[in-house]
Amino acid sequence: MKFAVLEPDGRAHEFVLTGDKLGQEALDKVCEKLGIKEKNYFGLRHSVNDADIWLNLRNPLSTQFRPHLPGKPHRLRLEVKFFVAPQELQQEETRRQFYLCLRKQISEGKFNFTQEKAVQLCALMAQAEYGDFSRPPKSYPQFLSPWPGEDMERKIAGSHRNLEGTSSTIARDAFLNIMSKEDLYDAEVFKARTGRQKVLVAVGSNGLRVYERRTHGKLKQSIGFESIIKMNLSEERLIVVLRKMSENSKLNFVHFFLASDDAAKAIHKAVMEHQLFFYSSKVRQSVLNHYLLPTPCWALPAKWFTKSPSGDLYHLDVKHTRRQSYDLHYKNIHANSDSTEFRHDWVSKCSRCGQEEANVLFTPCGHLVCCEDCVRKGTTCLVCNCTVTSWQRVYFANDAACNDWACQICMDSEINTAFSPCGHVCSCESCACHLPYCPICKTFITFVQRVHVMFPESQGGNVDDVFCGFA
Repeated sequence: MKFAVLEPDGRAHEFVLTGDKLGQEALDKVCEKLGIKEKNYFGLRHSVNDADIWLNLRNPLSTQFRPHLPGKPHRLRLEVKFFVAPQELQQEETRRQFYLCLRKQISEGKFNFTQEKAVQLCALMAQAEYGDFSRPPKSYPQFLSPWPGEDMERKIAGSHRNLEGTSSTIARDAFLNIMSKEDLYDAEVFKARTGRQKVLVAVGSNGLRVYERRTHGKLKQSIGFESIIKMNLSEERLIVVLRKMSENSKLNFVHFFLASDDAAKAIHKAVMEHQLFFYSSKVRQSVLNHYLLPTPCWALPAKWFTKSPSGDLYHLDVKHTRRQSYDLHYKNIHANSDSTEFRHDWVSKCSRCGQEEANVLFTPCGHLVCCEDCVRKGTTCLVCNCTVTSWQRVYFANDAACNDWACQICMDSEINTAFSPCGHVCSCESCACHLPYCPICKTFITFVQRVHVMFPESQGGNVDDVFCGFA
């Protein structure tokens, strides 16, 4: 079987696989060619009956594609399936693909921006792609907007001029940080109906959000994952059963009518996979074994196949949660890196001012170098010269004057992790992998970042002239 895989920027890659190969092997080939190691955030997409379907990585390729004309390749699109926070991305190529995918979604009209934010994002895209305003492009990146084109061009040019001297990498990372705060950043959007009203259903990291299907549509309903008891599929309809709001209230049923059976299956799968990836501490084996009928509904008549596919076809396609994915990617990326060595110069003073405690954790390198006041003056790590995509304020469980930096859980290994989003530093790597909640504040842990306490030999550093794009 021949395949043509398109990147979000339109570049195509071709490869050949036999039909008995699993979808995972197709994704592995694409990621290997592009140098992507953080594979769990990506997927391959194709269209079936006007519905966008994710290629199931656990099922054979022959069961997921209709017969094709000889010599013509099956077309797939490499896209981001799970949009995590930018500070979780540890690889340059992954951040580039996130940027390209978001840029494409903006051009397709997925997001509703204010004019001020639209101008800011367009200027950052222009700086990332074309460089300084001294050599402006013939046309600026545009997307669907209700504002006059000439007015937008003038405002974007002014904002672009203010970014002069900013590197393309910093401009792109600033773009990602702004986009990560949008409501639909991590959401997969579906068109549906509830009764007679047309709506947009956004399936994201926290649950479902239902919007009116019009420009700047209002939020009609928000359904958290914790409120969902179960879901049922009935042809083109998805039925969501919610918990009682009170003891006297009845069960709440929400019916979403999709355009086709394939679209209904797609939104059902998206809800379950987003819940598993973002909201679960681990993926149970019973979930991994959840499978469909032995053959897909479109596989009839049987003459389409030279032989019937054997084995079960899995419905869900999540092997790892968000935290498990981060840990797995970390090990793959830093397996042979010297930067992961842990030095025991615990809680030193800020490398810039030399007065305050170093309490800001750089991402993705994981170095503690600056205090919260000085970090705003630069975005380059003084230890490894790595570009800082974002930073996080951390809080130490131990007294800075005490040299006993043993893990607060096992009291044996050294502390070398920070919890996100709370920022508490109190555990070693081994113990952190088993904690669903922070033991100090009980906040649900989205991912655990490694901390490398390594300080430069000379105090200070020339960071005044480095553009700061993060807060």
